[in-house]
Amino acid sequence: MAKKKKVAKQASRKRAPGKKRAASRNVSKKKTPRATVVNGVGVLSSITFSPALRAAFLQGGPNVNIVAVSDGTNDNDSYNQHRMATAVQTWNDDTAHIGLIVAVGGVGAATVALNNATTPWIALIGGAPASFPSSPLSFFKGAVSLESYTYNAQRRAHLTAPHARGGKGIPLQNICLLYNPNSACSATEAHDWPAQSPKVSAGINQHGLNDPITLWNAATQTGAFDTIPANVQAVVISADPFFQDNKNPLVTAANNWVGQAGTNRLVCYPMPEYKTAQPNPTPRKRIFHGPSLEKAYTELGRRAASFMRNGTAFNLSKQQLDNPDED
Repeated sequence: MAKKKKVAKQASRKRAPGKKRAASRNVSKKKTPRATVVNGVGVLSSITFSPALRAAFLQGGPNVNIVAVSDGTNDNDSYNQHRMATAVQTWNDDTAHIGLIVAVGGVGAATVALNNATTPWIALIGGAPASFPSSPLSFFKGAVSLESYTYNAQRRAHLTAPHARGGKGIPLQNICLLYNPNSACSATEAHDWPAQSPKVSAGINQHGLNDPITLWNAATQTGAFDTIPANVQAVVISADPFFQDNKNPLVTAANNWVGQAGTNRLVCYPMPEYKTAQPNPTPRKRIFHGPSLEKAYTELGRRAASFMRNGTAFNLSKQQLDNPDED
């Protein structure tokens, strides 16, 4: 009988510690705060962050969490500096949700981030002026560049080259640049354009604001190509973000220009995404010559994902120029 009592007593002792450990686990769950992982990004854009561009970005960074977007969708002035600066300053304070700012839509948006961000940021730009950083700084972690205006030299070379060499044989003085003076790169782009070739500004209204109706006004049948000099045979359209965001009215104006009776004209578009404009650019009157915007967004998404995962910064990454695409 004495042995049985001893066994029972030992069993009782073995169970007691188990109960204490369970109680300890319950207390631990209540006291340990839940960890917060800041893996969100805020997208700052001078133009519309369209579903197609969003999809391209997430293709490169499928695990990137877009928690905030500030773009020019409902803004009368898509390049509104105050709107973009306010967004950056708001995100600077939202450290619980936003760990990276992604500036897209040209140097204008990137410059706002450069001047205001105290949160890490990366950018997609059309080209890097001399004042823009080419390597990471304290908050700037890198940029993808389309080299938009830099590639104008190759576009002109294709248009002026003889037919025997695969070019169009158009004299340089008969090639025109259509550009937006509100673009952050417009001064550099216009300065680099040859003096013997005409330059025509477009896209802005009487108040100096970007305005789609100035590209093509259906009511008056007037638009951006109305002031192109009569001698011009080919127009190179600037890779301005506002132009791309409003490519439908711009292409309508271009189609009207190339379709005028008795003319032999071409329009050189700065990226293949202009193919999807409605209406489509006129066949045999169009050349698409530039890097893909959607591919650049995918590359930017990949860079964003790498930073969110490993804190990886990068130097200026230049997109390669594709061969002319024409039909």
